[in-house]
Amino acid sequence: MTKARTLIARLGDTIAEPPLLLLVRQFVFAAREDKIPKLRRYHDELSRWGDSAQAAGSDPLPGADAWVGIGIHKALALSRAHAATAPETLYQRLLEANARNLLTYHIEHQYAVHVSVSSNVGWLDFTHGLTFANAVRQTSTRYPDLWPQGLLQLACFLGRNGAFVDSFADYREWIADDLPQPLARLLARVTDHGQAEYIVSVHWLKLIVAMREELRHGSSETGALVLAATERFIESPKRRRQVRRTAYQSLKFPRARDSSDDYKGCSSVGAESATVVRRMSRTWLRSYSRARCMTARLSHMTRSCCCH
Repeated sequence: MTKARTLIARLGDTIAEPPLLLLVRQFVFAAREDKIPKLRRYHDELSRWGDSAQAAGSDPLPGADAWVGIGIHKALALSRAHAATAPETLYQRLLEANARNLLTYHIEHQYAVHVSVSSNVGWLDFTHGLTFANAVRQTSTRYPDLWPQGLLQLACFLGRNGAFVDSFADYREWIADDLPQPLARLLARVTDHGQAEYIVSVHWLKLIVAMREELRHGSSETGALVLAATERFIESPKRRRQVRRTAYQSLKFPRARDSSDDYKGCSSVGAESATVVRRMSRTWLRSYSRARCMTARLSHMTRSCCCH
């Protein structure tokens, strides 16, 4: 929604119909990702957001390290425990934590072969935590009642990606002292990216532009982290074709599909109202284990406050 609004504002109302129709179509067919078992705590924590007793006894807000490398349930609980904190302050902490996640992504995971379908997590998944954060800030600033939903969904990104970070990684080499210089260099790279897949170059552009906006609204420390995370994503090698992993998962699929949630195909039928929930990854051989855009997992929830 935020990007469609920006596009219409830039090009004028005469082009509004196509992007708005696409948005409506997406809302109609969007998967209820909040029904996925891994995210079942989301609605529980949202319903408890702002409890008077909890808000009164809230502990001091911890640093971003507290959210790095923990699971979804713990990330949701930790975020809800600090609901009494000003939403803009909690947002900055979650943004920093998502930047830390990207800075410490265990790069060797992209070369692993014997992994389950649910572990098909890579660079693009980590960028979504940052680009979605940008959409959360813009939308919740306009509609403050949506801060709880946006903040908890950011926590979902943190917990989802937390299993694939290297907690001992030294990311200081990516931190720049002069922020405008690396930002200008990254923007220049977009016009000559040399990427064969549009999905990668689009993520380059989306992430750089989103983090440029965040640099204007956060502290210098937060700005240094998000810019460092962006630069690491741009400059690091990316393995896009997973032939051996796809073969392994395809061979495992027929034997495990009846007993494991990891191999139940691209969709499953939920228990409530025959809800169809799209799986987190494509499992067909022709996909090479690559998603068209895996953003749909969290940031395109039917009830999401702001698709990015």
